[in-house]
Amino acid sequence: MHVLLRIFTHLDAASVLRSAQVNSVCNRLAYSKHVWLAIVLDLGSRHLLARDTLLSLSSTHLINEVKRLVFGPRTWAANSSSPPTVQRSVRLSAPSSGRSFSEATLLSGDKHLLIKWGSGYEIWDIAHSRRIWARDDVLASQIGVQVVRDGTEILIIICTGQEPIWTTNLAQLDCKLVVSVSLLDLRTNSEKQLPHLHLPRTCPAFSDPVIADDIWAANVKWVVEGSRGCRGVLLVNWRKATFVLLHHPIQLVHKKLLRGHLLALTKANALSALVSYSPPSFNSHWQSLDSTVLAAAAQAAIPINPIAILQRVEYPLMPLRTPLLSVHECPLNRGSYLVSTHVAGIRSEEFQGHLPHAALLRYRLTLSESESAPPTWERVSSAGTLNSVLVDAFTYAGYGMSFPAHVRESTPRVVCRQECAGEDTSAVPLPAEIQTATTGCVSLSPDTGALIVCSPRSVDVHYYE
Repeated sequence: MHVLLRIFTHLDAASVLRSAQVNSVCNRLAYSKHVWLAIVLDLGSRHLLARDTLLSLSSTHLINEVKRLVFGPRTWAANSSSPPTVQRSVRLSAPSSGRSFSEATLLSGDKHLLIKWGSGYEIWDIAHSRRIWARDDVLASQIGVQVVRDGTEILIIICTGQEPIWTTNLAQLDCKLVVSVSLLDLRTNSEKQLPHLHLPRTCPAFSDPVIADDIWAANVKWVVEGSRGCRGVLLVNWRKATFVLLHHPIQLVHKKLLRGHLLALTKANALSALVSYSPPSFNSHWQSLDSTVLAAAAQAAIPINPIAILQRVEYPLMPLRTPLLSVHECPLNRGSYLVSTHVAGIRSEEFQGHLPHAALLRYRLTLSESESAPPTWERVSSAGTLNSVLVDAFTYAGYGMSFPAHVRESTPRVVCRQECAGEDTSAVPLPAEIQTATTGCVSLSPDTGALIVCSPRSVDVHYYE
């Protein structure tokens, strides 16, 4: 029995539940708390569950937490007309300095908030309701923040400096953009500055940095003699101090890093495409991170080709918002991910009072353990054209925030898409106190489905059963 129990602790949740059907002994072992503690610890190591708050729960409650991660909160059922039940709420109040909050985002793990006010940003510890980091004069397109190293540190990337007027004359370019990188240790609340990266004078633009573990990536532009200018992606391994500069002729409006793979939504005229780039296409091109080396690399950037173009979605004439790209690791299968895309817009001649048009697609991405093998893709669902839904965020279970049916209405609704549970789309109204907060910004945590309501003087976080 002891040997079987040890084996069970090394299985994923799906395998444990399947083995429970073998016989009564396996059934008893499958629902042992030791087994589910091991599963929760595995999910916690991948930042999918806050394990420190779950270790004291019974095996039944642990199983329910894993189910909630896969299928969403229990009270967010399809065809339900009642608001979801709030398990607990946390309010963070703005300081008395007169600053007003304008936007709030839960970081990975749902323990910390990134709050925007005016031209500055702050990071708040939710459990202790206190600010642990702040920075003034930061553009939204030039900051990247992410939890790294098993949730004990936060990596912060900020680009500063004046972006010059675009010109193709190298002699007239004198760009002075600096990328600063720092690590915020959550155990000691101390910030460690890493070496700055001075971009070459031929690189006049840096935007939209994203972070995943040891690598960060950002959109950049640079000037090549005799050229109208180039665009691409700068990938940096901040632990090894190496980089690779990839040339891409099409604008990347959204990107994600995933175990060395680069996923991106591209935009060219009226078309949007989901593309994927695998490490074998650029792994041999990593170089030591140095401003001089980077300047030379900009004159001979590596052209990259996507290994797969999964879907092309035609934009309406007037894009309503930036396309959405979301990636979630499958809780029950390591190396498998759910990739969700959402493209929405309104045709200009139909703007007055008419419904938005949107395309929503989801794929299953499986990465091979061998870096030389390409990943596999599988379409898992497609909502086609939605005439009343504009998704702001996804969770693994499929929940998203939407606008109401008519563009001019101000009351938000939660859209429930439970593809994993095989259920249809349904709309669930928000609690009354949230419906009245029309002056605030409402968003959804992509990890747990927690609801964030940001008003000028406070931020409320609602966790659901």
